[in-house]
Amino acid sequence: MNIFRKIKNGDKRIVYCGHVAIMEYCPKKYLKLFPEDEEKILLDEIFRIIGKRHDSVIYLRAGLGEAYIFYFMLQDYIKKNKFKNPCIICHRKFYNELSQMFASDIPFYHVDIPQNKLNQTLRKRNIKYRGIAFNVNPSTLPEILVVWENYRAKTENRHYIDVLKELNSIPTLTPKLPIISEETKQTALNKVKDLNINNFVFLIPEANFFHLLNDAIWKNIKNNLKQKGYDVLVNTPELTLSEAYYLATLSKSIIGIRGGLSEVLSTVNVSKHIIYTRNKARVLNSLQIFTLKEYPLVNKETVFEYECFNEDPTEVINNILSNF
Repeated sequence: MNIFRKIKNGDKRIVYCGHVAIMEYCPKKYLKLFPEDEEKILLDEIFRIIGKRHDSVIYLRAGLGEAYIFYFMLQDYIKKNKFKNPCIICHRKFYNELSQMFASDIPFYHVDIPQNKLNQTLRKRNIKYRGIAFNVNPSTLPEILVVWENYRAKTENRHYIDVLKELNSIPTLTPKLPIISEETKQTALNKVKDLNINNFVFLIPEANFFHLLNDAIWKNIKNNLKQKGYDVLVNTPELTLSEAYYLATLSKSIIGIRGGLSEVLSTVNVSKHIIYTRNKARVLNSLQIFTLKEYPLVNKETVFEYECFNEDPTEVINNILSNF
């Protein structure tokens, strides 16, 4: 659902928020902001979409990993905040996929608004507008890092999930395995028709929080696996979360950088070789803090984790490949 839209009129561009024009500009010539209150316009537009159906809005801002854990807190989070008829809004489509995978009955609205605009408008943790309670979920990296720093000051290295539970004031999780529909399974198989579905390894080269390995390393991993008789499936944006999960369950093993997708796939009951590179927030003891072995419903015997902080990861990669 696209709240912001742009209309061309000759050389001019007019930007609308809902039905109200908020900006006019001509590339490289001028920009004119209209005097209306953009914050009020945005909230009015959200109210127009959901106001008659919901008494409260949960705005999710977090990444995939935080969202995955949040769905295990959701019902308790709603009870704690005494929401009667809530909905979820966010700007990232993977929330909707998680909602479907974990059979959440909370209505979800994807709003095509830049995150910085939503953050600017919903800058307070809890606000009310025209009778709707807007609850801003706190699980974003800056807020998580504040809690980590408090732990570090106390010489505590608590797990990432403990941080999320503290931020959301939810003491326990209610985890469940994802539901993958037969339609999703068939769609996933249709996307990988050339793959040897009976003997392949699932690769996850992408992540946001941890630094990536270069393409040459992944090419070496793929070539080595193929020499050993395995086919290889590299995760791509063409696969939905549920499709990636289903295909991972069919794989012989998973190799990947630690990230949000590795959390979603943590309950897949195949061997998982997870690489911890340096992280962008310079969090120390990252393997201890983020280990997948402490995630709910995970078979710890399937999780193999590796620190890879050196520029040359050859030793770590060879260690992983020795298992195949």
